[in-house]
Amino acid sequence: MSYWTVPNWPPVWTLARNSSVRTLRGEVGVLTQVLSNSEMSRKCYLVIDFEGERYVGTLLCDDPAFNLQIPRILENYLGRPIKEIGDLDVGHLL
Repeated sequence: MSYWTVPNWPPVWTLARNSSVRTLRGEVGVLTQVLSNSEMSRKCYLVIDFEGERYVGTLLCDDPAFNLQIPRILENYLGRPIKEIGDLDVGHLL
């Protein structure tokens, strides 16, 4: 997956609280929410739990059809490790 030829998986995970920002990289945590409005935006927000904290990552997609499908697919993986989700083969959807 990429956006303007830049790979977008895994997203950069951002925790913002108490006037500080902390980021994580990699396939870490467990997916807890998928937020998107693909009709208005090419962004899909993923919320994960990692070590007792909530982080948000953003997926951007060049392909409008794929952009409509990815939130629906990811909603089926709520409660699953991000590593497991990253191992999915979704190439047939492109």
